[in-house]
Amino acid sequence: MLPFETLGAETAEFLGGGMTEDLISYLAQLGELHVTARASAMALRDTDLDFRQVVDTLGVEYLLVGSVERSGSQVRVMARLVYPGTEAEIWADRYATELAELSRVQEAIARDVSELLLGSPQTFRSPSARSRSEIPEVVELFLRGRQALQGRAQESLREGMDAFQRAIRMDPEHAPPYAGLSIAHSLWVTYGYTDELEPYEAYAQAVRLGDRAVALDPELTAAYPARGYVTTRAWAPADDVEPDFLRALELEPGSADAHGWFAHFLAREEAFDRSLEAARRAIELDPLAAGRRVGFAVNALAAREYEEARREANTARALAPALGLPRALEARALLLLDRPDDCLELDLSPYPAMEAICVHEVGREDEARTRIEALAADFLEGSAGQDAGLARDLATYHAWTGQSDEALQWTERAFALSPDGVDFRHVQSGLFDRVLSEPTFAAGWERLKEETWSRVSHEARDGGP
Repeated sequence: MLPFETLGAETAEFLGGGMTEDLISYLAQLGELHVTARASAMALRDTDLDFRQVVDTLGVEYLLVGSVERSGSQVRVMARLVYPGTEAEIWADRYATELAELSRVQEAIARDVSELLLGSPQTFRSPSARSRSEIPEVVELFLRGRQALQGRAQESLREGMDAFQRAIRMDPEHAPPYAGLSIAHSLWVTYGYTDELEPYEAYAQAVRLGDRAVALDPELTAAYPARGYVTTRAWAPADDVEPDFLRALELEPGSADAHGWFAHFLAREEAFDRSLEAARRAIELDPLAAGRRVGFAVNALAAREYEEARREANTARALAPALGLPRALEARALLLLDRPDDCLELDLSPYPAMEAICVHEVGREDEARTRIEALAADFLEGSAGQDAGLARDLATYHAWTGQSDEALQWTERAFALSPDGVDFRHVQSGLFDRVLSEPTFAAGWERLKEETWSRVSHEARDGGP
């Protein structure tokens, strides 16, 4: 499904994007249909590819295209199903509705399209009353927030949070903004933004908001992976986390988020084959999204499939050259593949401690040690801004070089600053093998995991609505 074109001066981009995402969610309820996720569809929005090239790029057989136009609270929608081989129009229809009733049009389109493709009428789960709002401004704010959330830059996440919070104030019983705000808080920590929100409080807020979304609407698919994402990373007990992902996949088998984030949980539980299977499924559904490739790469590191990790991190770099994280993941994979010279060819300036590990491995050990000592001094003096990411990489350096006590100290510093601490998949990957067998480090690692969930759950429980 390609992004719906927005027509008219009153039609903001978020409306076309929201129409696209909601229709994908409807169609993704059907396990028989493979529906490309929104991020990959949006990636082709401004390209010059014709229909045939789009189909070849995404590996699909049909395209759903259309337009949306707003006039006040009225919305007009046109949708077409196209067979790209001949560019023949298989089906088309036009709709007019109120903004607050847009979900009814989306369901009608999904029903007509799926009946054509599958040969029989299909039943869809309609949004409950708690997932619909009769207030047009609330609908608009939610769509704006969800659009902003597609970006991972700090300003985009801040914009999304603001829109969701305003929607909640206007309609406190409307469930979707709680789920959106939950994942926004989690991503704030994942991407290392430390101002405005203290990381532990951000995770506690994410748990509370996820709980609230589920309580308001147990049929809201987005609520479950949002809550599962944060509870996975905050080390909640497996028996509390896994049901959220299973419920999400029951409600929406074609959800790329649910598959991709379930893969993280499975890696945490060392079910590596299942983890990579879920991560591959997320890529199949969302092949042009750099985040899916990043997720696969870090899970492949944990599974010790280092060449696959390197390849997917490299693909993520090609899809999103501005992102630094794929380079850091590729560097880790190259280290574990015993290719430190190739590691040093990457731009690792945002990750100086990782670069020092590569320097160490090419035989420049004194230089690496000098770099690490300077970074540690900057951190301890506060000039490095007490960055959890730097503490994480310093822990990795000391683990890689077999310095157990120092590795534990820096791991503790990383967890003191953020519930993300040191990513469990990095510990599983082989980077920490030289210290994991040491009893003090192993015991410290287990203690830090328990303390993280204890702190997050305590703050979630006692922090109010």
